[in-house]
Amino acid sequence: MRRALLALALLAEAVVFFATACGGQSGSAAAPGPTYDPGPSTMPDATVNDARTDVSVAPAPLVALGASVNDLTSHAPIANVLVVVEVGGLDQPNPAALGPDGGPIATVAWNPLFQYGALTDDAGLIRVDVPGGPVGLHAFANGYLEGTGGPWDAGPDAGSIPLRFLGALPEGGADRRPQVHGLTADPPYAAPGAPVLFTVVVDAPSFGELTDEVLLVLPATHQAWALASPAPAAPSGAYPPGIYSRIVTAPDAPGTYTFDLVAAANGGAASDRLQTVLTVNADGTVPLADSGVPGPRDGGLPDGRR
Repeated sequence: MRRALLALALLAEAVVFFATACGGQSGSAAAPGPTYDPGPSTMPDATVNDARTDVSVAPAPLVALGASVNDLTSHAPIANVLVVVEVGGLDQPNPAALGPDGGPIATVAWNPLFQYGALTDDAGLIRVDVPGGPVGLHAFANGYLEGTGGPWDAGPDAGSIPLRFLGALPEGGADRRPQVHGLTADPPYAAPGAPVLFTVVVDAPSFGELTDEVLLVLPATHQAWALASPAPAAPSGAYPPGIYSRIVTAPDAPGTYTFDLVAAANGGAASDRLQTVLTVNADGTVPLADSGVPGPRDGGLPDGRR
């Protein structure tokens, strides 16, 4: 629908398959639809919006979702494609933006249906565990239009399903792409399980409108999040430019984590991806070497005193 304007663009093709359920579970039953509970942010910050949306999906068997992305013309695999899984279907309305009667309401609550994501490897493959039931896929690669596929029922009997991955931007297509910059994690060092505020500046394209797909992905853990907009969408459905934000829980395991972010516009044009790094350590403190405090190698004592 919203991508029909660029339907004549060059297409590439991906093959999507659903493997058997993880842990021997069947995964054939569809998961009940997600519920949400908008509420206040737990991290006070007057300068950015973080309309909190809690989502719980009823327990469902996990199935291994796999995708293989190949170029339509050369049939070569496409590496480093960001694939985001939408739970419940494809291009669904944001449930947090629907009133009791099912009609749209003005809200800045993020879309809770984007929950899983991964990057294709050098062979163009991903594998990620998702709840059984309907899912849609959104695929992003620099220089390409957004590709979508589905909805499909994720289950062991789904077999091999073709996903059409949109091809290179047509001439003049750059004017239809959003621009993203200034992606930050605050704080950049965090303790396991601590709240981290991610913000990014999103500029609208010269032609076309922003969608609610401002998506943050942590490929290392196969997690994905939609960010909250700075203001409600217009009656046309266009989302505003500005600072998008989301509070994310830091991973439980210490380490250095790279987050990817992409934004999409109507017609399927998407921004190039941005990346930022979050370091998780035992107490969330900044290592002395990165703190700017002088240490032994530049004439200071180990505790920073000269």
